Amino acid sequence: MLKIVKQSLAVLILSIAATSNPVAAAKQDPLLPLLSTDIPAVCGCSFVRYKSKGEAPLLHWASDGKQQAVVRTEGQRHVLELRQEKHMPERSGRPQPNDRMVLFVANGDWQIQLLGMVVAGCPAKTQCTASYQGRLLVQQNGGARTEIPVEGSCGCPK
Repeated sequence: MLKIVKQSLAVLILSIAATSNPVAAAKQDPLLPLLSTDIPAVCGCSFVRYKSKGEAPLLHWASDGKQQAVVRTEGQRHVLELRQEKHMPERSGRPQPNDRMVLFVANGDWQIQLLGMVVAGCPAKTQCTASYQGRLLVQQNGGARTEIPVEGSCGCPK
């Protein structure tokens, strides 16, 4: 009996450790970093996993006339259409710290909502790129939502 209790306790501890392990959680992220060929050469905003040094963006939103977002999953590139945007600082003037933004993009299978805030704005009469922090809420086919902390910037290719 004691042996069964010890085994059950060990299984419970391992399952708790697996669900609270940030590395294990990161493997469940549905989005993969974009390839350089996935990102269109137009003005837009790119968002990477928070505090990921040198990782390619998880999402790129082109602010051109098409206003499409691009993401990548296991071997596939997905184009999502703009459904709603609110308070995009780049459109409403110079981004200032604490400005908030919401971007909602979707296609038939994917829905992604970006909730963000400006953490570094642009002083008047200067050319710079504003920095953002926030989170992506990712949902595929109406399933469970995954939340991914992100940071990003908006600008144009040089």
